[in-house]
Amino acid sequence: MSCFGCGRKYGLFCKEYGCPNCGYSYCSKCLKRPMPVPRHSGKELNVCLICYDKLSKLQASADAEKVIDCEALPGVLVTKINLPPPSKSSEGADALFNDSLPVEELPQALVPSSSSSPHSKDHKDHIDENLDSELTKRMQDYKRVDATDDEIRARLANLTGMPHTKSYDKKNLLLSTDQRNDEEKMRDLLEQFVEETQLDQNISRQRDDSISDIERRLRALRDTPVDSDAGPSRSQVGGAVDNEEDDELLLQNILKKYVAESRLPETSENEISPINTESPGNTEELPWCNICNEDADFRCHGCGGELFCTLCYKECHDDDEEYRAHVREKYSAPPKLKENHF
Repeated sequence: MSCFGCGRKYGLFCKEYGCPNCGYSYCSKCLKRPMPVPRHSGKELNVCLICYDKLSKLQASADAEKVIDCEALPGVLVTKINLPPPSKSSEGADALFNDSLPVEELPQALVPSSSSSPHSKDHKDHIDENLDSELTKRMQDYKRVDATDDEIRARLANLTGMPHTKSYDKKNLLLSTDQRNDEEKMRDLLEQFVEETQLDQNISRQRDDSISDIERRLRALRDTPVDSDAGPSRSQVGGAVDNEEDDELLLQNILKKYVAESRLPETSENEISPINTESPGNTEELPWCNICNEDADFRCHGCGGELFCTLCYKECHDDDEEYRAHVREKYSAPPKLKENHF
């Protein structure tokens, strides 16, 4: 078995306990929240986190029913238990409330006359208490009526200035069908296409006008005569002609290049002159293998005249058919070799 809250297994150092409210098994660490449990006649016991939240919410709701919060009144909290019972001296004030006087006139009516008894302070206290109780009753009786969807739509339509129809249904928006015939659809499509073409033409015209305006300003800055003719500018026409001429010249050059290459004599691989393996007298060749720096035994013409020892030549040429076809010749070091290169 393990704890229902943290999942810790029970053993010698972790004993099993039960929540007094829900009955689930928990360890001692998960039962550390004291709370009065209704099942145990309101006795304060350690409960789990879930039961602690539930019981705290129930206790908060029960406390809210006992306490009345008066926001608009000078008093902070008024409880039913702390309200004093109505006395005989306050019957006059209750009679004034029964006459349904407005709230603004209540303080004036409750002001005591100058010929009051020596117990005027007690009388004022009772009047204030009755005034608070009556105002709380009226605030409780006032219930705010929630606005319906139609009223909210009407207010929104009035604010936005849109017409509002009472016969409004959500299905009209979701399940609305196109009731036009084929001719009307074709007519609407044609009108849409015409409007789109007009829009494109207007945009292109505005672009041309802006470009011509910029060119006119540039010519005015350069002290060149400004053309008053409407239409495409000379620079645009000249640029188009130059682009066409450049393309033609490029094509002619490419054709000339291919014709010149086709006239060249064709040479095969066999006609290529072999590499001159004999090193000139001025240059000095080292008689070592190009791989291991041992004394060279063969010169391979297929590898560009490189020098190899016997072992390296076999390792490089025996595994591949193309390398096996290379031509080799015996190599011997020249007699007049100077190995001192320092």
